[in-house]
Amino acid sequence: MNRSVNLALVVGLCAAIAACPAPQKPETTPGPSKLREVAAATLSEEADRDRKGLITAELLQKEERPLVFSAKSLEPADAGLLALLQQAAAVVEELNLLQIDPKMLDYRRQVEEQGTKDDRRLFGRNQGPWCEGNMDVRCCTLRSVPPRPSGGAAATEPAVTSRVKKLADLLQQAAEATTDQTLQRYLRARAKVLASDAAYRESDRLWVALDGRWDVAVGLLESGRYGMIAALEDAGAKAALEELRKNVPRLAGWLGYLAGRKLPRPKPEQVAAHLRVVTLLLASGQTRKAHAGATRLRLPADPQKTLLFVDRLRALIPTRQARAAQVLAGQAQVTEEATLQDALLLEVCRDLGPHPGMEIQTKQGKTTVAQALGDLAPVIDDLKARLVSLWLTGELRRRNQVTEEQLDQRFASAILGLVEQLQGGLQSPRARAAALALGSLADAKAISYDDASGRWSIDGRKMRRALKDLSRKIVTLELTGDRAGAEKLFATCFAEKGGRLQLADRVDRPRLRAKERFMAEGIRPVIFVNELRDLPAAPARRAKKPPKKPEPPKKPEPPKKPEPPKKPEPPKKPEPPKKPEPAKAKKPEPPKKPEPPKKPEPPKKPEPAKAKKPNKTKKPEPDKAKKPDKTKKPEPDKAKKPDKTKKPPSP
Repeated sequence: MNRSVNLALVVGLCAAIAACPAPQKPETTPGPSKLREVAAATLSEEADRDRKGLITAELLQKEERPLVFSAKSLEPADAGLLALLQQAAAVVEELNLLQIDPKMLDYRRQVEEQGTKDDRRLFGRNQGPWCEGNMDVRCCTLRSVPPRPSGGAAATEPAVTSRVKKLADLLQQAAEATTDQTLQRYLRARAKVLASDAAYRESDRLWVALDGRWDVAVGLLESGRYGMIAALEDAGAKAALEELRKNVPRLAGWLGYLAGRKLPRPKPEQVAAHLRVVTLLLASGQTRKAHAGATRLRLPADPQKTLLFVDRLRALIPTRQARAAQVLAGQAQVTEEATLQDALLLEVCRDLGPHPGMEIQTKQGKTTVAQALGDLAPVIDDLKARLVSLWLTGELRRRNQVTEEQLDQRFASAILGLVEQLQGGLQSPRARAAALALGSLADAKAISYDDASGRWSIDGRKMRRALKDLSRKIVTLELTGDRAGAEKLFATCFAEKGGRLQLADRVDRPRLRAKERFMAEGIRPVIFVNELRDLPAAPARRAKKPPKKPEPPKKPEPPKKPEPPKKPEPPKKPEPPKKPEPAKAKKPEPPKKPEPPKKPEPPKKPEPAKAKKPNKTKKPEPDKAKKPDKTKKPEPDKAKKPDKTKKPPSP
């Protein structure tokens, strides 16, 4: 019986165990988001060679040109300031990377530890591990390719806050290290903004007002991204700009005569007042990437301020000469002086004549140039500056202020600049203004394009006449707010097809041909890399005096025991009154004897005047009577011949 029961229990347990579901194995297949990382981690050496080849091809699309600056050329105080600014630039770079992707600092660490030299170069140039000229997924500095940022992720608050606080502290140290008062005020104001998240307006105003050797801008500069620049004023270029400003009244007068109406004549100090010619030492964050190849920078401020990088202009001269040999016909050379003078005069002409903010009177009433011309206002204004600067150069030649050779060099430099401006696309107002300038000058036969040689030719005589007519036309468009005229001019070079803006063939064909020739000759777009050498250690921060410790309160002194009252002294006995002394009678003095009267002195006999010859020139003066001398006895006068012309003086 017991055996049957045990057997039944065993059978029941086995059935229960068999009915239980078997334990499921965990999934080992990665999700779609991890497949790429797993595959990339198992790449063979042969596949990694392909990745490296793509990285090299990406790097060769642009030429990196280093600009080396030695801190030995600075005073010790300025060298210490530059060392602090370099530390601040490193913090700005990290903040910008965190804004791109919260994991970007981790990607950079992996590239520095495991990547090749080319990997590190590409990461620094693109501010990320991904290629920009090649969208192949393998073109990445990391073997495990992370997804590209979509813009939705944001860095964690502690990671950003700690670095912003560090940046503000470095700016305070830099303010203590410099002797430039305007720079001190700006750095302290910007540090206060970063520490308190206040408005930028006041610190922007202080940045525009910088007037020392240094020019520093740091913070949220563009599109809400962190950026930084540090530059030194170029003495030679500043002297050239000041010399140009002296001619401003005359240049404004010529422009008014050309327009046929009275134009405001700005003072020399008001023209290009917010233009600074500098040597760039540091660029970090968004500013470093967005303006890697720029020779001028206009940062958002109120009012706006423009920096002209003279060191980059000079470094570009060999490249510009190589480009000119491919697209310009003739013997005119693109020189450093012509490049600098063209750039300075272009910036000066932005403040001459009408401008977008100028008030004008139209048929509809009082308005501004910007409101009247709408979205075409920046294009027309840039076109005005380019054409007027070239026309004024011709006027300077008429007055023998430049030579014929210099004029040819200036024209060649300007036409090359228009061709170069078109190589970066047609999205910016400056590129569209360059296309309009080329098309308008070609229509006026001032320049001509040869399809066989692929080069532009310049006719100097027709060039001056065309520049005069076109400058008058553009200035009149702005002064009258002629929107219809501006649209008609724009349509001569641009047309909208399929929702896209297309360039006219007579300008687009030379543009594409130039791009092909540049690539064939190995003339690549240039991006600049700033290198600082011989930097000293950052100066130690001045130790602040510790606040004085409050002295401990003194213990209240115990109250003194009251002294026993003194015994009253007995009153003194009154002294007896003194007896009055008898008055002494004074003896009367005897009367003084009267003095005998003095004998009267005998009257002095008049001295006869000496006879003198009459002076024909001077009238004779009467002799003055001498006072008698009491000490000497009177002597008898000597007999003198009487003067018949004079009467003897009365006694």
